[in-house]
Amino acid sequence: NKGADLSKQLNAMDLKQYQKDGKKMEDQLKIHFKEALPYFQKAYSIDQTNLTVLQPLASIYKVLDMKDEEAKIQKQIESL
Repeated sequence: NKGADLSKQLNAMDLKQYQKDGKKMEDQLKIHFKEALPYFQKAYSIDQTNLTVLQPLASIYKVLDMKDEEAKIQKQIESL
């Protein structure tokens, strides 16, 4: 949840605010997403059709620059 909150704050920033605080917040976001990743991967291994799992997992992969994994999940989302 902390990561999701940070992501929303980052998306809501204007350019000036992002230039001031954005990099620090992105670093914090990556830390939170790295911590959440194993839990979403486990949930994915249990149910690979649940959008409540797939959408956040794709976001986590995107933020962590895991492009191949993100593409795989995005294809699954589109196929549902």
